Amino acid sequence: MKQHIERPVKKPLKQPLNQPLKPCLRWMARHRTGARLPHAPDLFRPWRARPPAPQESLLLRSPSEGDRWTCVERHRISWQYTGALWHPCDVLLERRTDEGWARAALLAAQVDPRALGTSVVVPELPTGPYRVLITSPELPVAACSPPLVIRHH
Repeated sequence: MKQHIERPVKKPLKQPLNQPLKPCLRWMARHRTGARLPHAPDLFRPWRARPPAPQESLLLRSPSEGDRWTCVERHRISWQYTGALWHPCDVLLERRTDEGWARAALLAAQVDPRALGTSVVVPELPTGPYRVLITSPELPVAACSPPLVIRHH
């Protein structure tokens, strides 16, 4: 035995869709749209993309390219940072080999990056090309200096 379920009858629209809105409805539509415009400006201008966020990066100022460092001398390493870096960073030396760059020595550990530099003593290392590398978990990529030469007295 089937039960008969009454469904509500759809009422015809008071105004057909292909005719312009009545004046009072036109005012309501404008009023509602006008009230929403200040709250959602990007929805109506999708072609205007927001500018990308500035990429945070660390730029080494010193050492400069072609510097010659002597072992067991003190040198200043300085940098500039665009952004807010809070996690301590490590300052390393990398040596050029036939396979590329390889870690050679740790110059300073847990350096406060807001100091924008540190003073280090060059350890006893073989003569050759090196570069300074600064690493931090907050940096997207490690910052490295241009090649410099380390030599003995």
